[in-house]
Amino acid sequence: MVGVWTKGGMRGLRNLCDLPVFMAHSGEKKLKGRPAAQSAMKTFDLHVGKGPTKAIPIIEDTREKSAGVKSMFDKRTTVAREPGEDIDEEVGF
Repeated sequence: MVGVWTKGGMRGLRNLCDLPVFMAHSGEKKLKGRPAAQSAMKTFDLHVGKGPTKAIPIIEDTREKSAGVKSMFDKRTTVAREPGEDIDEEVGF
């Protein structure tokens, strides 16, 4: 069992349970529609070993300030859409 502290740019880790991963900071990205004073999101490159992917199981969530907020590790449902249809909303972390 390990503790995981993540940032929005680390979403790619979500389905890499049991795989060897090397993660390197690759820069920053300003998010569209956010205040200019808000810090840019840090981005990361993931170098992943071969093998089947599966979600990292969460057995305990001990967040104090954001305990009720969904995280990138929560199971999500996808909205049905037609092929070629664009979604304008940003997907939050």
